[in-house]
Amino acid sequence: MGIKTSNSLVAMLAAPLLLAAAAAPVSARCGDKAGYRNPVETTLTLNVVRPRPAYYLRTSVFVLMFTAEDMIRKVEESNRNGRHAALLSALKRDQPLASDTDLFKYAFELPGSVEWLDYAVAALLDEGKANLTATSALDGSRPSETTIVRGATVVGDVTYSRTYCTRTGTQLHRVQDTVD
Repeated sequence: MGIKTSNSLVAMLAAPLLLAAAAAPVSARCGDKAGYRNPVETTLTLNVVRPRPAYYLRTSVFVLMFTAEDMIRKVEESNRNGRHAALLSALKRDQPLASDTDLFKYAFELPGSVEWLDYAVAALLDEGKANLTATSALDGSRPSETTIVRGATVVGDVTYSRTYCTRTGTQLHRVQDTVD
């Protein structure tokens, strides 16, 4: 003999679960969701003024923009033993920027450098040296987002990954840390 359940009973039972999920903090929606990880959440404040021309990284509905000076500085800082000399040379060769430049351009020129650009982007986000604008507001009609959330997966004292999201949980960028 089967048990019949009405749709209204199912809705009544599901409503508290849906409300709990909607009220969950951003860290529950952004970052590593593996149960054995230790998520650490940090709110970051970003630049309000959009640099022009700038390097940019486009996500689904947002654009992250960085000054050429900041991007070059971050790559220079990570250029230990000349490991990023080709990327650094390519960035400097394009100076001064004549127009906004997609960072993915360098993925075609230097495929091995994409990961290091991702780390430079993450480092600049950590410093607040980025501007975040919704693609629907690129005309400047609306203000940029000024704060984002960084969710980090930490085990012991080691950070394994960092995920950057809007306050509502839209993922903007993610890096998986490696040990040199």
